[in-house]
Amino acid sequence: MGLNPNPNQEDLRAIIREAIDNGELIGSPKNGYWKIGTVKKLDDILDSLERRAIGVCERRNNLLQNWNASYPHDKSTKIDIIVS
Repeated sequence: MGLNPNPNQEDLRAIIREAIDNGELIGSPKNGYWKIGTVKKLDDILDSLERRAIGVCERRNNLLQNWNASYPHDKSTKIDIIVS
């Protein structure tokens, strides 16, 4: 697409999310952005997104557990999020 894939490009990521929400098939694991053209590429992207989601949820859950352990008299009422 000719756009910079720099990970700090929040505006670009918003454009990509909107395009996908509107039916586009755009992949973006590591080498910029491109149109997904095979089920293999789709599966690779889906696996990558799943790994990222699991990692983000694990980090979130660890922060929650750390907070509740450090501040037992001011615990959060949030619960762990599990992505499998």
